[in-house]
Amino acid sequence: MQRILLLVYPKYADFQLGHLLFFLKKIGNYDIVTFSVDGKPVRSLGGLTIIPDEQLENLHPSSFKLVILPGGDGIEHVAKHVKLHQFMNDARAIQTPIASICGSAAILGYAGLLENTTFTCNPITYKHFNDAFSNATYTNTTMEIGDELITAKGTAFAEFAVEVGKLLHLWKDKQQEQWALDFCVGRM
Repeated sequence: MQRILLLVYPKYADFQLGHLLFFLKKIGNYDIVTFSVDGKPVRSLGGLTIIPDEQLENLHPSSFKLVILPGGDGIEHVAKHVKLHQFMNDARAIQTPIASICGSAAILGYAGLLENTTFTCNPITYKHFNDAFSNATYTNTTMEIGDELITAKGTAFAEFAVEVGKLLHLWKDKQQEQWALDFCVGRM
């Protein structure tokens, strides 16, 4: 079974990931592996206590099809974590895709992965972590899709789920892709 890696940290935004995780399990049959920087349990923004499957130091990006970075109110806990930056750089070096939503763009910025590229996140994240985004172009759009890198605003979780699905070839055709978006936004 192919595996996908999901970062969890105190006050990560669990609600941004619900549809994506559903599609990854239901359609893609992926194994979702959660990790934190220290392996200790974390409490999400929605109040869920998560016991991570792994801690950062035990992982290598080559074991995963994708790395998902959620946003959340606790992004300060991990935004400047040097070992996490190294892991993200290692993932990019071997072309493991990274999907970042909301405030997690700060992790990518501090890791140097947004240099000379366009990206998006919520305006408050851009303002608060502005020093992380030098030499990058902030678009303030709903989503930016680059070479094996997706960034999205925190309110674009439906579009984020669909784009990550496209990246992983979950949708058998445009009709299923549209069905997935309709499902996420309640048009069914």
